[in-house]
Amino acid sequence: MNKKLLFVPLLMLTLCSCNDVSSSSGITSTTTSESTTSTATSEENFKVENILDVRNKDDGTIVTIKGVVWKITQANGGKPNGFYITDGTDSIYVYGNIASKVSEGNEIVLKGTKTRYILEKEKEYASKYGYEGAIQIANPELLKILNVSKEIDKSWVKTSTIKDILETPLTNNITSTVFKVNTVIKESNEGNFTNYYFNDLDEKTGSYVYTQYNGKDFAYLKEYEGKVCTAYLSVINAASRETGIIYRFMPLEVIDEKFVFDADNSAAQFVTDYYIKNQFKESYTTSPDLELLTSVSSKLLGFENVIISYSSSNNNVAYFEEKNGKTYLKLNNEGEAIITTTTKYKESEVTCNISIKKEKEIIYDTVSIKEVTEGEDNKEYITKGIVSASLSGAKAKSVYIFDDTSLITVTLNVDSIKGLIKIGDEIVVKGTKVHTNTKYKDPYKGQIELQNAELLDNKYGNHQIPTSIVKEATFDELYKISNDGSNDHSQEAYKVKAKIIKSSGMYPTYNMYNDDENTKIQFYSSNSKQYEGYFENYLNQELTFVVSPVNWNGTSYKLNLIYIILDTNQIINYDYNLKV
Repeated sequence: MNKKLLFVPLLMLTLCSCNDVSSSSGITSTTTSESTTSTATSEENFKVENILDVRNKDDGTIVTIKGVVWKITQANGGKPNGFYITDGTDSIYVYGNIASKVSEGNEIVLKGTKTRYILEKEKEYASKYGYEGAIQIANPELLKILNVSKEIDKSWVKTSTIKDILETPLTNNITSTVFKVNTVIKESNEGNFTNYYFNDLDEKTGSYVYTQYNGKDFAYLKEYEGKVCTAYLSVINAASRETGIIYRFMPLEVIDEKFVFDADNSAAQFVTDYYIKNQFKESYTTSPDLELLTSVSSKLLGFENVIISYSSSNNNVAYFEEKNGKTYLKLNNEGEAIITTTTKYKESEVTCNISIKKEKEIIYDTVSIKEVTEGEDNKEYITKGIVSASLSGAKAKSVYIFDDTSLITVTLNVDSIKGLIKIGDEIVVKGTKVHTNTKYKDPYKGQIELQNAELLDNKYGNHQIPTSIVKEATFDELYKISNDGSNDHSQEAYKVKAKIIKSSGMYPTYNMYNDDENTKIQFYSSNSKQYEGYFENYLNQELTFVVSPVNWNGTSYKLNLIYIILDTNQIINYDYNLKV
């Protein structure tokens, strides 16, 4: 079931935040200085408590624990800034400079304050979603090093999955504990930093590591990239944002155990859990005409053509239509139905029942998009339009919507728009109209945006984008517009014949030009990979492009691609952030 979760797979998150030194997983702003004096020669007996009990203590409680240092974390420059300690009952993260006084494998005794950490600027969002912060020990004092090298007791560690970790309710605070998972590691080089993702075996469900050292602290993971590995993995903290809570991982240990997936016995259940259920919503107001999966293959896991079929308990509510070899979900009358899915692979068969309902359509009092773009800033509007394209760069929750009056970018208040909407859908949204301008430069006004928008309804369909508002322009005219700070242009779309060139260097960009390669307009993105699938095969060819000027950074306008029209009249939509 495609339930609304606080945690989502993030193939295209805003990655720069995880490299922000100011957002370290350290103690709160009231931190006092900590002692780094070791009394290793002392024979005194310490009254210690087990870590499992300490995790449940009230914040502010002074505790003494004994355990083995499992993983030391690093701040910018590679300086140790904390570590994970375990005693065979559980684990907890210790933040402080005493990390430079210990080594992994040391058995130690320390005293500190049990607390939960949230970055100050994120507290409002954390409270909104019920996230109480990352469990840790603050103000640590190293009392004694008992043993310089002791084996880690992992018998207490629970076997889990990335999917289950990300779907754990916030009321069950799992930060700084450790899970044993099978995972696929992916390196990402985007912008000016390197990051690593720990994904589940579907290679989609996952999250990224928490680095304060530009990924250099995780360079050892590169040798495991693309393999199914065993990882002892922890949620070290969470990014608390307006749109939800995003868990960030800390790997304590990664092992290549030459994993082999038992496809004969497990493929059907795996496909049911990871692919089938999330196709459906709990309720609809209109028929989604949703194309459903009928087979799934995985080269990584070694299975091909797992067959999926569907049936409905109530065809008056929900039924399936076969068309051109594809299966579509259709809805008729209001009511409820049970969708039964059957997944088969060789001799294995799994069935699953999913409840859906068709509800009465709500009619919203909407205004045209033009009324929004010309309306007051910081005012809430309800409007509707046809989804035309996703946005590039860090705007992973943003899309363009068109009606026959204008267009506007809409940033939804969910972390991922994948699976919620597609190009051609008619959606109804409610949000606040603003001029987003992160680096204001006079006279540029910024980007017109419907911000923090709620998706009120998706009427689906396969609607054509209104072309009456797309203006014909020459490249020279578009170039002048891109440098015109006196007028708003971010609510406009232009159809232009031009060429695409890719710049050289470590961080290349894609640019539009005509005849002079030095006179060009840059496409907005945080990394060049976002446009590879759209421009790489068409470099330096004259084609027709439909684009919209964007001005997120408050300087000259850049471009966002709406679609490409090939010489064959084939349309290539830009749906980078909409791809499943």
